Amino acid sequence: MKALSTLLFLILAAAAYGQATDTVKQKTTVRVDTVTKIIYMAADTPAEFPGGASGMTKFFRKNFKWKQPHNIVVGKVFVEFWVDTNGKIVEEHIERGLCPSCDKEALRLVKIMPDWKPATHLGKPIKSRQLVPIPFTL
Repeated sequence: MKALSTLLFLILAAAAYGQATDTVKQKTTVRVDTVTKIIYMAADTPAEFPGGASGMTKFFRKNFKWKQPHNIVVGKVFVEFWVDTNGKIVEEHIERGLCPSCDKEALRLVKIMPDWKPATHLGKPIKSRQLVPIPFTL
């Protein structure tokens, strides 16, 4: 009986000892830049198009030049890109396309966008990922 209770005590002690609590805050790194700058998944303030969402809508309306004469196309093209620490758009590509001509126009629009206000983390600008839906209707 004494041996059984000692064994039970050791098992419970080992289980309690194995459940350490994590008190250290950890940064979540999405990837490391070529200059070894850490890129954070969540920024304190996200990157922003000049004028916000309404400014982006006005930009799309003003610069949209897509014509599709034969097919009826309705949907969104999702373009992914990075806003670097200077607000420049880099590494743009189609995340989810709609049709070849829609994808081409969406990439063209993203490439001519003005510089964004970069995301910040702890008061410093950081590189951040953006995913922008561009609507197409005919």
